[in-house]
Amino acid sequence: MIDPVSTIAIATSAFSALKKGMQVGKDLQDMGNQLSQWAGAMSDLDYADKQTQKPSVFQILGGGIEQQAMEVFSAKKKEMRCALN
Repeated sequence: MIDPVSTIAIATSAFSALKKGMQVGKDLQDMGNQLSQWAGAMSDLDYADKQTQKPSVFQILGGGIEQQAMEVFSAKKKEMRCALN
């Protein structure tokens, strides 16, 4: 027969382990969400870069393609600096 003090100690230890495990799971989920957002942003940036490299006739005539190209270049350069750190 297990005494009540030992039972409470075992239950408390098990609860603490479960709580830590749940926090680790939450941290992993948050990290996964951040990685997904980052990957989406990088995909959008690559798409924008491709659009500036081969602009449509409407983009050329409408102007502003150079400004967009500079913004994409700047964003890519900033991302490379962040990735290296």
